[in-house]
Amino acid sequence: DLPPPLEPVGEQLGDLRQQLARFEEDLRRAEERHAAWEQQRLGTELRLDEGDDAWQDALRASRRRALDRFGAERTAEAEERRMPRQTADRG
Repeated sequence: DLPPPLEPVGEQLGDLRQQLARFEEDLRRAEERHAAWEQQRLGTELRLDEGDDAWQDALRASRRRALDRFGAERTAEAEERRMPRQTADRG
């Protein structure tokens, strides 16, 4: 027994998901550019020695962890929204 087709809603939903993925990638790149700008600005303001970049590494790692956590949360939320509908459709 096959589920009913999702067209045209399924195709629209797929397009929307692709657009969301593009927006999220654009946001990730913008956040990385902002982090680089922030690091450069802080480095200039603090006038740190060229060799002392441990603070930059720490900031970069902290931002990466935050971005990874945000991405994981978004993925989990999307999966949670998708799963109940799939089980409801089968029932």
